[in-house]
Amino acid sequence: MTHPQISVVIPIYNRGALIGKTVASALAQDLASESVEILLVDDGSTDDTWTVLQSLYASHPQIRLFRLENGGVARARNFGLEQARGEFIAYLDHDDLWKPQKLRLQREAMQRSEKIGVVTCSWVSVDAAGEEMPPVIQFQRQWWWRGRDGRAFPWVLLPHPLQFIRNPIISMTIPLIRTKSLRDVGGFDVQSVPSDDWDLWIRLAQRFDFAYVDEELACYVHHEGQQHRQMRTTYASEMRICEKYRVSWRKYPWVHFKQECFRRKCRALINHADATQALSEGNNKGLILLTIKAIFQRPDILIMRRWHRLWLRALKGNFE
Repeated sequence: MTHPQISVVIPIYNRGALIGKTVASALAQDLASESVEILLVDDGSTDDTWTVLQSLYASHPQIRLFRLENGGVARARNFGLEQARGEFIAYLDHDDLWKPQKLRLQREAMQRSEKIGVVTCSWVSVDAAGEEMPPVIQFQRQWWWRGRDGRAFPWVLLPHPLQFIRNPIISMTIPLIRTKSLRDVGGFDVQSVPSDDWDLWIRLAQRFDFAYVDEELACYVHHEGQQHRQMRTTYASEMRICEKYRVSWRKYPWVHFKQECFRRKCRALINHADATQALSEGNNKGLILLTIKAIFQRPDILIMRRWHRLWLRALKGNFE
């Protein structure tokens, strides 16, 4: 396959026993097989992932296999971008799934205009067993969430009018992107992991139009192993993005106000994560110093339940 129209990149890490369903959902797209290539990028897995990939897909005409030293998902995604031969590129996280019509409907939307660089869609959040998550988790079905056609900046900054929820596209599993557009903005920022996808939306939205397919075309799988479960790292990456685009946000006063609040929230959550770690290590002095720092930065922690619970745990441990 030398001239595919769409390149599908699946970065994989320690997913040998479970990768089959994800790859099968990419192979099941209702497009001509010669128009879709699939790049499986093993990011230095330490289990049997590489052996499984070779045994299942080494001779498959649509699939190309690559193995890297472990460098993180953003580096693996950038490698896939370098190798991609398609006019369009789509990323599929190794634990997510696509509906068969996803790429076809997104390609049709993309072809409406050369100005369009990204086509998104709706999705359904499911658990590791494939069951739909509770309605409160399905924020794409809430009254306040809408996909965006045309200019998507500053929509990608903070979509929720009432709460501080970021990253309205939720995952790299969702969009189809024009390959040239992705290369033009420099691919993924490895310093922004695990929020490198949100960072990418911002840069793409500054230069290209978005389009939206109003159908649930992907399954976003929630499980304990996700990067965003590492909350301190997530807060720190979001803080970095807030700082990185601070000047851009100042052009939109209401967005700038919300982003400043969000930045302060991230900083407070980082302090809480560090204080929790100090408590778990028995470092009472560190806990006290972090509490004082947090109070100076954000005095309202004095009325926050998460801090009350932390201090009660500390008191209980000291008096036992």
